[in-house]
Amino acid sequence: MPTPNLDDMTDWLDSTCRDYLGEPIQYKASAAGAYVGVRGHVDYRDMVKPLEGAEAIAQDITVALMIADVPVKPAKAARLQLAKHPGTTFRPINVRRDESGTHWEFEVVEADA
Repeated sequence: MPTPNLDDMTDWLDSTCRDYLGEPIQYKASAAGAYVGVRGHVDYRDMVKPLEGAEAIAQDITVALMIADVPVKPAKAARLQLAKHPGTTFRPINVRRDESGTHWEFEVVEADA
């Protein structure tokens, strides 16, 4: 019997981490769709941005969703609602695969509901 390696366990590790560590997210793939609950990793960071000779703090949120949960690459029409920002709707920007190739990774900006 071959010795298992990390690649053999990727699906199990990804889904276990999502289930135990992921944040609940409401995700809608398009304007005509309905929100569905998914779990993903959300990184909330504050970032210093220059502003006309001064500096301002801007929130920079990065989201990672498993491709198994969201098989179609999130488009500009997609909408997200994050548990830590109730009442705010976001849309994805800069969508890309993560280094493992198993997640969509993107930043979000506020959007109309």
